[in-house]
Amino acid sequence: MKRILSLAVLFCICLCASAGDVLSLGVKGGVNVSGLSRSDFDNITTGHGGLFLRLRLGPVALQPEVLYSRLGADADISVTKDDIRFDYLLVPVMLKVYPMPLLGFNLQAGPQFGYLAHSSMSKDDFDIKDSDLSINLGAGWDTRLGLCFDARYCIGTSNVLSGDKFDVKNRCFMFSVGYAF
Repeated sequence: MKRILSLAVLFCICLCASAGDVLSLGVKGGVNVSGLSRSDFDNITTGHGGLFLRLRLGPVALQPEVLYSRLGADADISVTKDDIRFDYLLVPVMLKVYPMPLLGFNLQAGPQFGYLAHSSMSKDDFDIKDSDLSINLGAGWDTRLGLCFDARYCIGTSNVLSGDKFDVKNRCFMFSVGYAF
């Protein structure tokens, strides 16, 4: 009986240890260098933070995230003389490919859905869309200690303003540091 109990406990320990390698929850945060697709706007430096869930199966992982992020640009237009800022709740779903799985280096790509939480621009002056769609491309490093480092470029595919007056899309470099539990 003791052997069966010992084997069952050992099996559970091994199962839990291997589940941590397959499924992990984490937190991340970092810096954005954000701009808009119009060339007469300058970039601004902002930030982001949130949670991620990583499902890793061998050399491939799927990593959905929920991030609160500020995007926008430094613009001098007649309606506003300040930075244009869009605060989004972002939901990127990243496919991560590990060319050398033991080293943790990965290449990333995936869609990102954004829901506008706040804007520095008045909705009376501009018809601001409540959602945004982007494509993310990047690279990262997931260490064996749980630390992870990511660098991504987010390419906005949808106009953030309704109508034909302005064609403005989000653009952003995201640099993140995270920890997977």
